Formats: sequence, C-alpha cells, structure tokens
Amino acid sequence: MSSPVWTLALDESGNFEAEPGREEVLIIGGVLCPGPAEQLASVWEQVLRGACKEVGGDLWPPHAVHLPRESRKRILEALSRELARAGGRWIFVAEPPASRNALRLAIFPRMFGELVDLSARFAGLYGARQLDVRPATRTLSLTDEEAQNVSRRGIAPRLPPYEFGKDISIGAAPKVRVRSVAEVEVRHALDALSREEKGQLPGWPSLNSVQASTAEYGGAHPGVFFADFACNFLHGVLRGGEAMEGAESPLDPDARNPPLIIARGGLRRLRGLDRALREGAPDLWQASQLLESLVGDVRGNAPKLSPFRLAREGTVHIAQLLWDKACLVLGADLNPHKAAAMGWGLSGRVQAALAAKTGDYEGTWRALAAGWAGEVPLARLVRGSLGNRELSARMWRQTLECANHRGDVSMGRRAVASFRREMDVGLSFALLSERQQVDNLEQVMLQNCLPAEEDEVGRLLLELEGSASRLVKTADEDGELIALALRQQLVERSTRELEDAAEEALMAALGHAFGWQAPDLERGRFYGTAARSLAFCGRLEDALALGVKARGFFMDSPRDLRFNAAILSRILLEKARLSEGEHRCPSGLHEALLRAGVEELRKARQSAERIGREANMRFVLDLILRSLLWAPGCVPSEGWTDVLCDQSPKSLFSTLSSGELRSHPTELIARHAGEWLSRQQLHAEARGWFTLSREVCLHSTEGSVLRRLLPFTSWLAEMRADRPQARPGSILNPSFEYR
Repeated sequence: MSSPVWTLALDESGNFEAEPGREEVLIIGGVLCPGPAEQLASVWEQVLRGACKEVGGDLWPPHAVHLPRESRKRILEALSRELARAGGRWIFVAEPPASRNALRLAIFPRMFGELVDLSARFAGLYGARQLDVRPATRTLSLTDEEAQNVSRRGIAPRLPPYEFGKDISIGAAPKVRVRSVAEVEVRHALDALSREEKGQLPGWPSLNSVQASTAEYGGAHPGVFFADFACNFLHGVLRGGEAMEGAESPLDPDARNPPLIIARGGLRRLRGLDRALREGAPDLWQASQLLESLVGDVRGNAPKLSPFRLAREGTVHIAQLLWDKACLVLGADLNPHKAAAMGWGLSGRVQAALAAKTGDYEGTWRALAAGWAGEVPLARLVRGSLGNRELSARMWRQTLECANHRGDVSMGRRAVASFRREMDVGLSFALLSERQQVDNLEQVMLQNCLPAEEDEVGRLLLELEGSASRLVKTADEDGELIALALRQQLVERSTRELEDAAEEALMAALGHAFGWQAPDLERGRFYGTAARSLAFCGRLEDALALGVKARGFFMDSPRDLRFNAAILSRILLEKARLSEGEHRCPSGLHEALLRAGVEELRKARQSAERIGREANMRFVLDLILRSLLWAPGCVPSEGWTDVLCDQSPKSLFSTLSSGELRSHPTELIARHAGEWLSRQQLHAEARGWFTLSREVCLHSTEGSVLRRLLPFTSWLAEMRADRPQARPGSILNPSFEYR
C-alpha cells in the first residue's frame, strides 16, 4: 500500500539568469517518491555514499559537476535503481529559454511552481495525501538593475552583502546575488491547487513540510543530490552531449521505470486534462481531446510542444498515466448516480463532436471506449448505472457512428449488435428514430469494408448494391408513413426566397429540374448514403441521380446541403478519374464544388491558417486536390504547388502533421498532395506527404479502412509507372471516396 506521505526533491540545471544561447535548455526536476522525507533520507544517503565509494570518489557531499562524466552516470544508475525499488519516479520540466528579458527573469519561479503543481496532481492520484518538499535553493547572479527588478516583482530577494562578501564584477557589468524564494513558491503552488475542485477523484496532497537548502555547499536532503545528478545528466542529453536510448539511459537502466520528462509547453493541457476528469460529472470527452492533441503532437514531431523529442514523448507518457489512473479510480469508486450523470454528459459531448464533422474522432473514440463501449471497469459501471433504454440505444448509435468515422468495422458490428439487443425489449418513438439512423449507419459500415482483398470484392459489392436498394425502399416507405400520419396532402412550400442562382445553376448543369421537397433530413440522408454505396459499386449515373434526390430534402439545412454537394463532387470526380482524359471536367462538377465550399479556400497560402481554425475544411481541401489531379480547370491551381512544397513550422504540412489533425481527412490530403507533387516531378517534396499519409494509416486501428489503405499508398509512394491491375474496390485499387 502506498504511503500517504510522499517526498518531492528538486534541483535545476541550465543558465536561467544569463542570455541563453540557441542550444541552451532549462530544466527543473528531481524525484517524486512515496515515503516521508526523513524516512527516505537515511536509505538514500547510504545508496549515494555507496555509489560514490564504488566509483572512487572522496567528495562529500557530492556535486555532479565535480565528478567525471562516466562516474556521474554510474552513480546515477544506482540512484535510479533505488528510486524504482521505492516506487518513485524521476520528474522534470524542460524548456528552451525565453529571449525577452522580463520573461527570462521570472522563468525559474514559474517553472518551479508549475512542476510542484503537476507533481502534486500526479501524486494525489496515486495515493499521496501529504508532501514533503525538499528543493535546492537557486541563487542568481544579476546586474544591479535586474536585481532591483526581480525584487520589486517578488520573484527573489536581494541578499545582504555580508552573505557573499563583496559584489563581483564581470567585465564592466557589476553583479549582485539574489536568492529565489523556493519555499514560498511551494506554498503558493499547493495553496492554489487546494482551491480547485477535486470532483470524484482523490484530493491533492497538502504540504507536510518544506525545506530549501543548497546542494553544492552541503547540508541538503539526499534527494536534492539525487535531483542534482539527474538534472545535470538530462541537461547534457537535451543539449546533445549524452546518449539516452532504452537500457543505455542511466535514468532508467533496467528499462522498467521511464522518467517523466515534460515539455513546459504541454503543462496547460496536462492541467486541463486533470481538471476535466475532476468535474462534478467527469468530462471524459474534454480530457480525451487534450490527450489526443498531445499524442498527435508527438507523432508529428510538433516543435510547438517542444523541440526535444524526449520532452514530447514524456508529456504524452504522464498524460496517459493521469488518464489511466483517473479512469481506474473512477471505475472503482464512482457511485451509480454520478456514473449515470457522466453517461448523460458524455453522450451530449459525443453528439456535438459527431455533428461537427471535423474529421477528428480519435479523442471522441477514446472517451467512448473508456466511458461506455469498452470493457474497462468505468465503461461497465456507466452501462450498468444508466437505467435509460433510449439513452443506451443512443450511445450505441453514437458508438457505431464514431466507429464508422474511424473505419473500424469490427467495433461497428459490436455496436449494432448491442443496439439491436435494446430493440428486443420493445420499440418507442425515440427508439424508432434511433433505429432509422442505425439502419443508415449500418450501410456506411458496409461501405467501410472496402477496400478489400481482391477475392472478397465481388461479394462485398453485390451485398452493398442490394443493401443500397433496401435502404432506398425503407426511405420511400417511411416517407409514405409520414404522409399518412399527417392525414393530408403536404402543402408545397414557397421556395422563392430559397431559390438562388447557384442552386439553379447546379441542377441545370446536372440535367435535373430544380425544386425542394418538404424538409426531411433523415430521409435525405438515407438516399445520400445509398448514393455513395452505388458509387462504390461503379454505378455513377445512378448514384448521381440518387444524390440529387437526397438534396431535395435538405432545404432548411445548409450543413447537409454542403455535405451533399461534396458527395456529388466526389461522384463526378470519380467519373473524371475513370474517364482517363475523355471528360476531365464533367458537367456540373464546377457548380458542385462551389456549393461544397471550395471558394473558401481559394487563396492557397491562407489554407494552413484556415484549417488550423476549422478542421472540417480539410474535406474541402481534399476536393481541391482531387480536382487538380483528375479535373484540371475546375478549380484554380495557382499557388498550390508552392504551398504543398513548403514544410516550414507554420506551413500547411506542419499544421496537418501535428495534434489531433492526424486523422482520416489528413490521410486523403497527404496522399493526393503526394500524387500532385509527383506529377510536377517534385519527388522529394512528394515523399514527405506520402510519409505523412502512411504514418496516419499505420497509427490507425488494426483492420480499419486507413490500415487497409496502407499498401496502396505505399505503392503510390514508390512512384511506379505501371498501374494496379487489381479489381476496383480492392486494397491495391480503391475506388470512389477512398481513392
């Protein structure tokens, strides 16, 4: 059983007071371990003395910079093993230095307080009720003007001259000493944390004791020397002077207790994650979104999080630990009333995320798996506590919808089976509506079985075609039921105000009469899904006609009209792709693209900023790239080659490579961008996009659509001249939306 009192011992490394060089790095960190400080002191001192004696050192107390590098590593290995044995962790915050003077003067106390805050959040989840904090003091050498500045700000007091003798001078700039108020910062950090809501999770540890001391001059707690050796080594690693891979790392010599190296740029999201899980009804969706954004930053090597890989990966590691532990505690301790409330809240959050159609669903899925659809204790608790069949059915429908967005057929089938079990008890008006949506989503799930192995494609296409016909029949029958329920002929609404030139132009270009039906979103979506199924089966003209029919039911839904225009555009683009140059811009494509919103990304150089604000604009960008590939002339090509070649930190490539944007629409964009650049003979630039596409596929769920697209993307990236001979719809020749 973990001790209720934990010890946090801290030191620092890096030049906090002088103007830092480009390769500088600032570190604050040390040990976080179960056990009171005084109880740990005797054991740790023995370990430290033994390690120093083993390497032949006679310096006591030891200071890392006074020992040879190899001796430091051997001592650090011994300290790491002792820390692992005691159930403790190395924990650090790393930050490239600030360049502005005002920030530079305050960066030490800010980083120090942030690490104390995060350490308390972490330790509290793992059983700490009190903290003994043993920080090393930090004495800064500043100019007289800087010393007065920090003193006025309350960052650090200026030391009396007798403590250090006369002020020293370096060149023409006289220096004076100021000492950070570490003990005060500890109290402030824990006091601020104590005022936050703890929710359904354990409270944070209170301060049991705090004592700051100087590591270099003796008298400090042994944990401070542990921290000194660790910070010194990590500083060398992040500056490029040390190796730290796997079992070679003296911070984890047995590869069983990885250090928590945290990017300061990720602290805000870590605090947000903890706070979301401590809401009155824990907000799994918000916490999961924050975790997913960190995961995406690591996969995309996002410099905005940290320039140091170890810090990026360490930030995700502690985020995952916070998430896993909180979900485990909630699954064991949450009372049924709170569990039910959390289920209601999760359903609302998930519905909003699904309705936004941004293309980012990994965070939503993590929340659903943890709080509803998975087999972890918390999910089982919520399912058992809900007691509302309509809401249960709704959440299984949401699970199916989210699984479809991720291309996860296996989980989709499980969601359908669970939904059907809810129907077995009986039907209600609310359940009837949910059942209609599930019928539609089940068709999408079948579409997600493509691309498939070549010997399975024929069977799947026949099944998809038959299922599409049944879906259309269901939509027609439901429409008749609605008319009967009204018991009167539907009065045709005046559409004069709704008739606009763009809509008329689209219908005219497609060869269809312009006119609206009485609005019925679900019926329109039935037809739209069936149209997509027919397009997968190669029946493009039938798919186009059914897509136009679906459009007539979306009179009062701009969002559905836009989505429908995107489907029509994809059908026409598939027609252009298969025509091999005969009809490079099919009739109606230009008008459909306009209705799908391509004009909003007309300026290529503004695409990164726009997509950074609105993730759903990725679908529009993909339409533009498909048009450049297969229907040149339907959209302007000016500027896109330069934008796609740019891979600087603020480029479109960097925007799509980081955070939660590493999802389905990004895979499409990256693959099509690679193809476009290859056609321009820009093979080196194309390679980066193909790599991004394959990375998104590789990190997707096993068996999902994205994972099945990996062989085709790899084939494209090889820039081979021969075309795949596989049957359309197979993994080496995907069709329609997946192409």
